[in-house]
Amino acid sequence: MTPDEYLQVLRNKLKRFPLEDQAALIEEIGSHIECGEEDASMGKDPAQRRQKLMVELGSPGQMAKGFKRIYQPGGLIDYLLIAVPYLINLPINLLLVSQMPKYPWADVRLVIVFHLVVLAIGFWRQSILVILYWLAHLSIQLIFVLWHVNGYFGALQTALWSIVLAGLIFLFGRIVWKNRRDLLIVIYALLPFSMGVLALAITIIQQGRNDIAPFGHLDLFLLQFSTQYAGFIYYTELVALGLFFMVKDRDLRWSALAIQGLCFGLYREWLDADVINASLVYYLWIILPVTFVFLGWWLDRSKRENLKLPV
Repeated sequence: MTPDEYLQVLRNKLKRFPLEDQAALIEEIGSHIECGEEDASMGKDPAQRRQKLMVELGSPGQMAKGFKRIYQPGGLIDYLLIAVPYLINLPINLLLVSQMPKYPWADVRLVIVFHLVVLAIGFWRQSILVILYWLAHLSIQLIFVLWHVNGYFGALQTALWSIVLAGLIFLFGRIVWKNRRDLLIVIYALLPFSMGVLALAITIIQQGRNDIAPFGHLDLFLLQFSTQYAGFIYYTELVALGLFFMVKDRDLRWSALAIQGLCFGLYREWLDADVINASLVYYLWIILPVTFVFLGWWLDRSKRENLKLPV
């Protein structure tokens, strides 16, 4: 298949996309093919380079399927699959707490099952953004539950949830690896997962220790800000996710991730209030996610500029 034939088949596969989006995506892939044909590291002659490029790109159908998963027109529905559970999460938890004295089974397990259902809907829709969001959050949620309950559910249930957790992490890693060339998707997936793992690591390190460091002025300010404006931060993250889902400009989507990273740094949902080496932990907690996003954006932009792709 020649590059022109490849692009024509790809265009036909993208008919559901608006014409402007079709043109942008076709131009992006066309530019990538042109750059690859001129890249000596891809092969000794144009034919060899073209063959290697076609293998790397995959079939037009696979390419179109990938675009649909990331930029599909149903972005609003996918966003609602995150926003609605996100909004009702707190009321559901409060309801379960109120019901637990009467119904001991009414605990966090129901929330996990609900989120698993939403994840299944994401797989049914083949929405990579919904899938990665819930894989990351469910993995962290289960890790914290299994760590803190310490066998409360019994050996059989603990083993069952551990198997579910292993499966979630495997799927998460597999999907991230398959999309490793798109740093925007990689950072979107790893941002919440890495912050959750960091929070658990801090919890484990400080467990059983009494040498809690005193808070400095900035530490106290960040803690007070997180407490006083928790609601504002909570909804700001939701708005940032909406921006990420609804806009198509790549730099705007990176900006949305930066806002989400800042929310992670300010909102201490997973971080205990009293920590060892408070200054170090609190500074790291607020700086790390924003730095993570900035480095991803910088590498992504540099890569696209080198390939002469639209940024």
